[in-house]
Amino acid sequence: MRTPIKILLALCAKTLAERLRAGERLLGSFHALGDPAVVEIAVAQGFDLVVVEYEHGLLDLETVERMILAARARDVPTLVRLNAADVNLLPRFLDAGAAGAVLAHVTGPADVASAIRRAHYPPRGERGISYGRWIHAVGRGGAMEHVRRANDEVVLFVIIEHPAAVATISEILAVPGLSGVLPGAGDLALVQGLRQPSGLHPVIAEQLGRVRAAAATAGRPVMELVFDEPGGVAVAAGRGSQVLVFDVDALLVMNTYRRVATAARAELAPSGAATGGGAAAGTRTPLENTGVTPAQPKTVDEPSRIPPRRAAAPPRQEGTTSEEET
Repeated sequence: MRTPIKILLALCAKTLAERLRAGERLLGSFHALGDPAVVEIAVAQGFDLVVVEYEHGLLDLETVERMILAARARDVPTLVRLNAADVNLLPRFLDAGAAGAVLAHVTGPADVASAIRRAHYPPRGERGISYGRWIHAVGRGGAMEHVRRANDEVVLFVIIEHPAAVATISEILAVPGLSGVLPGAGDLALVQGLRQPSGLHPVIAEQLGRVRAAAATAGRPVMELVFDEPGGVAVAAGRGSQVLVFDVDALLVMNTYRRVATAARAELAPSGAATGGGAAAGTRTPLENTGVTPAQPKTVDEPSRIPPRRAAAPPRQEGTTSEEET
């Protein structure tokens, strides 16, 4: 019996864990809207991984599973972000097909060790084997081969967003089975009362530097949340982040619609209007390029059906960083 080509390709493809160990720089998309269709659209653009939000919001387990399966339809692995207090849910997400997790609010190596135990089968952990849909649908080589591969392939990042975690970062990074860390400046500043309107507080910047230095010494990858802004990816890569995850789908949708609406209003503004949105002299608008005759401008006493332009969000202040929003 011939093995389908898709299965052969899957067997030959590198897992997320293997790509991390090889030092590949990876791009991910972060999803909180809870719509598998958005995940499908994102992974079709070539992202290397997906992160699904379960720490915040009201997504249920079935919705998370559908999002995981939407990514798997294109062989893209998923990590689920969850609170350290919910670590007992980790085996269920793995059973649903997740490649691993991003664990929030860890305070020390004990939290990490607990998650590692829940994510691995014996003898490395205490995860129990399931004979449900998942193992029969994608298990390769029988149950014991699935156990071996799962223990080798599971990925676990932890978010360093508490001063106790910063203080014990070397011990956290020494826990066997940990894949990497995500420096979380937002909650790290919040819990210490050091949030600022713009830029990083010097104490937070120093703590993030300690986390990154310790990760480099331990040879562990750093994940960073990046935003849809010029130069954001280059800045994150320049400070050594290996996994760059665009945060978050709701922001990307909002920013895209804002750009489209702003451009449309600029094209529709009367020439020479105070908004300055008209086409520059000597240039052709998209309508002119199609050969379609554009509509005549409205007279001053004709009510406009176009809603007034909302003020765009202020630009990110110089000195700010995507790490502030983690």
